Amino acid sequence: MSQNLFAVQGLQRSGTNLIEQLLVRNFDVRSYVNVIDWKHWLISAPQRYDTPDGTVRLVIVTRNPYAWLHSAYRYMREAPPQDRSLGFVNSWSFSEFLRGPHDRFMSPVDRWGITILSWHASLMEFGMYAIGDKIEHLMGADSQGRFLDHVKARFKWPTKTEEWSTISQHISVDGKVVAENFDADYYLRDRYLQHYTQADLDYVNARLDQVAMERAGYNFIMEVPDGNSPQSNHTSRRP
Repeated sequence: MSQNLFAVQGLQRSGTNLIEQLLVRNFDVRSYVNVIDWKHWLISAPQRYDTPDGTVRLVIVTRNPYAWLHSAYRYMREAPPQDRSLGFVNSWSFSEFLRGPHDRFMSPVDRWGITILSWHASLMEFGMYAIGDKIEHLMGADSQGRFLDHVKARFKWPTKTEEWSTISQHISVDGKVVAENFDADYYLRDRYLQHYTQADLDYVNARLDQVAMERAGYNFIMEVPDGNSPQSNHTSRRP
């Protein structure tokens, strides 16, 4: 049994299943996901990751807040009641979800910011035993290959194959394919913004933590565009 242990942390619908499968398919490793901390929550003290089985390496994945918020809303609508966040009402519109309580947080926007700040602090604490990336950087074979190169260089894990095994489908928690077609352009071209009104976007921007945005490497989006055209020209840092 491999002593190369790892855990993955990230919010729901942020790519934790993808990261876990990329690692187990390409490296001689053993998953410690959800063994020490629930993968969708805050991270406990680094010393807890020194286990009798070995030191657990930590991989953190983030997703831009605007895309994550709508994906989280869809997840809560579709999930069985026991998997929904505390306080969620299934009849809520997306606008109501943005403004409603989310587990122990005042809103899902607050949850995103607080967890980002916590995970960034954990990356600093864990040092060379941790690595972080954005799901937006992992949406193609080439970008996944670069991520795996980075993991190999950081953790020195032995590989299973001569060439990287990449993933282009939606992956479930048990590694099964749940959807064949993955529309990366939906995220890369900001098409999720079609679900926002300007009032929604203003509310989200007012609640987003600017330090969390900077540490995660995301820009504020200030305007809801017309139509479904690419939105790169609408992104800017909040004044």
